[in-house]
Amino acid sequence: MTAVRAVAPAPAPPERALDPAQGLMACHMAAWAWDLASDRLTWGPTAMAALGFERRRHLSSGKAWASLVAPGSGESRADVIHGAAGPDHGEGAPFRCRYVVNAGRGLCVIEERGRWHAGPDGRPARAEGVMRVCPIDGRQPDVSLAGRRMEPARDIVTRTLTAMLHDPARGLRSVSVAVCLIMPLEPDVSASDPVLMDLAAAAIARRLRRTDVVAVLDPGQFAIILNGCDDAQGRQAAAAVARNVARACAGVQAHVGLVTASDGVGDAGSLLERAGEAARQAVEAGEMVAVLAPRVRRRPAARPHVMSTPDVVALLNSRDIGLRRRRLVDLDGAGLHLDEALPVAACAGGAGVMGPGLLAPVAAQAGLSGLLDQRMLEQAVRLLAADPAAHVLLRIAPATLVSPEWRGAVAAWLAAHPGVSARLVIALDEAAFGPGAATPARNDAPKESAPVHPTSPGIASCGDAEGQVGEDVPPDGAQGHDPRAIGQHLTMMKALGVSVGVTGFGLGWLKLEDLSAMAVDVVCMSGLFVNESLSLVGPDRFVVRALVDGAREIGAAVVAPAP
Repeated sequence: MTAVRAVAPAPAPPERALDPAQGLMACHMAAWAWDLASDRLTWGPTAMAALGFERRRHLSSGKAWASLVAPGSGESRADVIHGAAGPDHGEGAPFRCRYVVNAGRGLCVIEERGRWHAGPDGRPARAEGVMRVCPIDGRQPDVSLAGRRMEPARDIVTRTLTAMLHDPARGLRSVSVAVCLIMPLEPDVSASDPVLMDLAAAAIARRLRRTDVVAVLDPGQFAIILNGCDDAQGRQAAAAVARNVARACAGVQAHVGLVTASDGVGDAGSLLERAGEAARQAVEAGEMVAVLAPRVRRRPAARPHVMSTPDVVALLNSRDIGLRRRRLVDLDGAGLHLDEALPVAACAGGAGVMGPGLLAPVAAQAGLSGLLDQRMLEQAVRLLAADPAAHVLLRIAPATLVSPEWRGAVAAWLAAHPGVSARLVIALDEAAFGPGAATPARNDAPKESAPVHPTSPGIASCGDAEGQVGEDVPPDGAQGHDPRAIGQHLTMMKALGVSVGVTGFGLGWLKLEDLSAMAVDVVCMSGLFVNESLSLVGPDRFVVRALVDGAREIGAAVVAPAP
């Protein structure tokens, strides 16, 4: 009689990491890039679905996108970028904004963060970012893949205020926003005491109506939304709140800052910030209530200076494009120390620094990517030779990688400086794999793209033709560079002893199987996600975690720009 052996159940197959586009879709997020000079607006692959449009809309320009913005809903993308006051130091100046658009799913709050890049005059010339689409009623999109999100109280207040400001039933009624600061009068009293906070919250709530809102922003700080209150009514309510808190809580003084939005003036974020500023002024002046008007940022009318082909050639010939190191953070725990080599050039009059966010696209449009990349290769190799402890990631254009002279230039520089190849990473940016990024291969390379050898003193001047940006977004299904074809050229680079990688990962143009086909050694995630998300929870954190898990699945080291 044959014995029957018990067969153990087969282990469940490991759950496959999500592709970046899947993670973005789950969180209703999308990437975009905007050329301010031509007004060309390029969207990531998840944009139309995140906005709720069933088919591609003609949103290929900043003007077209601005037409969807609800009037008075806050500082939009264009307002924040055009009104930027700080300089770009070469890595792009960060910005955040929140406003309302009339999208395919109705009125939606758009939360954006990104970086703008300076042109020759120091003013914004290009910008890139990611946006998250949220329903106007304050509820989050379906993020079942990300799990439940513990939303900060400030976000809840901002969303609630946004819904009030854009409620069609509100008409022209005013909304007053107040911030109440609890200041101890005695040393043994703490504003963060939970019992004290409960007493203060109850005292504030007694003065409010059913349609008003109160929430704790921080210890000792409350946000109050007075729906339908004009300036005079808001002042009375703010004074009553301050008196109620002082009576209910011994040993403290309440100071209330007030700002009133009427006729669609102001947005949720700026109103809350302005009310907090008024509350601090009340504390400094020793008054119970301080009132400020909403802050309105005016957009300058001047357009950015367009960087032309002769401008790029002049920078290359004069060797005014230098190398700046940007530290990359190792997210894999492997102890990898790596810096990214950034091309930078000073703006006119010391107004800032032009970085790769502008120089690389302009060079690509002018057909000068090869020259720019070889200039950077020269400086990167010399840096590695001078610093034996340095490890450098050099981002190049795909057109440079596939050109016949690039491999010879890399081999020549590595031969002239033995021992640096193991510390050099040649990388491509993910945006190069999006629609419209690929350009037809040129059978006859112009003379200005001749290889630059270690002894080459300069560059010959090129012609006068300027590279122009196309006005139309490529149709759905248009392909960029083929990852498998690019992988063959990356294999040639690895044969020279260097590592290969991808930068700007996470925009949705590349899948995990594409990274695997290219056999990349290093994956550098987009700073649009990482710099703002490493310390956050919810959808943003979920996207970062999905990207890290996906890169680990193919065996690549995972890095990101340092915050």
